[in-house]
Amino acid sequence: MNLDQLIYKIKQNNSAQLIILRSNGMEMVSQTLSGLNSDTTINVSGFPAGTYTAVIRIGNQNVDSKNFVVQ
Repeated sequence: MNLDQLIYKIKQNNSAQLIILRSNGMEMVSQTLSGLNSDTTINVSGFPAGTYTAVIRIGNQNVDSKNFVVQ
């Protein structure tokens, strides 16, 4: 996998969603993050080979994203 890190600081009283999407738009993971979480690790070793996008969403707005490849 070619994803180093997706780092986004969440304010202490806020929450966000971490969403991982396949290139066809299929949602693979949706996890709630809070400002109290220090780090989150998602194991993608069981994902089929392909291109994915990790998205950080607060409310209805995507605030950050990064593409990565699983081989």
